Amino acid sequence: MTPSDQVRRRLAAISSTTLTMQQLRVLAILHAHDPQRATELANRLQVSAATTSGILDRLEAGGYLERRQHELDGRARAITLTPRGRASILAFVD
Repeated sequence: MTPSDQVRRRLAAISSTTLTMQQLRVLAILHAHDPQRATELANRLQVSAATTSGILDRLEAGGYLERRQHELDGRARAITLTPRGRASILAFVD
């Protein structure tokens, strides 16, 4: 694939998505560092825990991610991409 083909494909992905830039950032972080805790995501995004929670709620409702019990800390939730979330971010990064 030529560089201009890559640009065209990414522009098409951007124009067809309903995700916000912050939501895409969350998907990209999870793509690189899956799973994450909400506090880790908030730190990486440099936003508050409340802001992160709202972003995660919308992504979870859309089927892009899921929250599971953390393997090492039963009090924490591990946030991980779903197949839909992974497919969505791959349109931008690969």
